[in-house]
Amino acid sequence: MATNQLYDAWKEWLEQLFPNERVTRVRTIAAALMGLYRGKSVHLSKIASEVPGRALLLSQERRMSRLLDNPAFNPKRWYRMIACWWLAWCAHNFGELVLIVDGTKVSANHQLLMVALALKGRALPIAWTWVKGGRGHSSRSKQLALLARVHGMVPPGTAVTLVGDSEFGSVDLMRHVAQEWHWNYVLHQKSNNQVRPSADAQWQDFDRLVMQSGSYHFIQDGYLTEKHAYQTNLLAVWQKGEKQCWLLASSFSSMSETMRYYRQRMLIEQMFGDFKGHGFDLEHTRLRHFQRLGRLTLLVCLLYVWLIRTGLMLVISRRSNLVDRNDRRDLCLFQLGVRYIRRLLNNNDYFRIRLCPDNLYDIMPCDQIKLSGS
Repeated sequence: MATNQLYDAWKEWLEQLFPNERVTRVRTIAAALMGLYRGKSVHLSKIASEVPGRALLLSQERRMSRLLDNPAFNPKRWYRMIACWWLAWCAHNFGELVLIVDGTKVSANHQLLMVALALKGRALPIAWTWVKGGRGHSSRSKQLALLARVHGMVPPGTAVTLVGDSEFGSVDLMRHVAQEWHWNYVLHQKSNNQVRPSADAQWQDFDRLVMQSGSYHFIQDGYLTEKHAYQTNLLAVWQKGEKQCWLLASSFSSMSETMRYYRQRMLIEQMFGDFKGHGFDLEHTRLRHFQRLGRLTLLVCLLYVWLIRTGLMLVISRRSNLVDRNDRRDLCLFQLGVRYIRRLLNNNDYFRIRLCPDNLYDIMPCDQIKLSGS
């Protein structure tokens, strides 16, 4: 049956990656991943209802609840290897990393603060933490602690660009990533932040640099905020059709580079959409403790990376026409992965779980692999 096949595939992957883990824990995680995928919901009752077996539904639900309470199921430890794989792969293939930092509300009591990796028109989760409260911004110390964790995973000597909205646009953060880690940055600024184009100019609100749609103003080596007078490049651009202008502080000395990198910030919004209404309904979780939320988010991230990787490998190996149009690509990487895995399950094809970016052909059913000589 396809259900048991999905369970077996996840169990096999977990056993290979974590050979010293307890068998019962591996089985429970595999069942949780299968139930989350099939149920498309983070509610434990829906996950439990998709787990095969003769146990009572309430017993299965308690089993999932115990997993989320288990300190041995540590998100940082379990996910670090996967994050390092993708950072190293992108650094090797593209020569740089574009990291996007953003936050999103997950429950009434917490916000998810995430660093993601821009990849082929999509974003991959790299590291996350939690901010208590459904509203408000995260502190600079929490932001820097999260980014420091990511910095420790970046291959030495790799060019990194950090992109984020105004919540992460503080001068302290810019100064730290630029001077301590030698990262580039493109960070959105608040409209009332004070700027001046040169040392002898007057301070003014950032949004006063552009007053109408279709205009822009790029300043090299301007000054940001009266308090810090931090020297950086400034871009105010109001694109036609947009309700608001972009106000950006950038380490790049050209408007085109600044715009190119900042446009990638929207990729993390698409990822959050896949975590939520488009995929796993994460925003409707009723969990209240950040450690339980962290373990649930780990399950979502494992599934998400699996599906994105599957879609990416379909595109690279030019097999996306199996589930998409021949003449053009209509589906994003996430939906390519979702539909192709569904195809494999419907056809009862044997496959293996892969989350690392290695062999292009290991997403194909095993009989096709043998026929192709791969």
